Amino acid sequence: MTAKAISRIPIRRMSRQEMIEEKQRVVNGYERRYGMSSEEMTGRVDRDEIVPTLEVMTWYQTYDVLKSLLEPTHTGGTRGTITKTYTIAD
Repeated sequence: MTAKAISRIPIRRMSRQEMIEEKQRVVNGYERRYGMSSEEMTGRVDRDEIVPTLEVMTWYQTYDVLKSLLEPTHTGGTRGTITKTYTIAD
């Protein structure tokens, strides 16, 4: 892809709250469509009780992103990482 083509890609800026609301709408749609909660779906996929189709994996990933967005990030870091203080030896 050329730089000129990349510059024409529309960019949609949204707040964290807007991202949460968008992901929640998508997840709610999957839950209604399949008649089960996202928690149940992820458990069943993890236990190989559901075939991981593209749609199911999109739901799984969207739900995972939603959970990540809902987690507090006290240090502003990435989920699952630890901020450590290092000192340099004399």
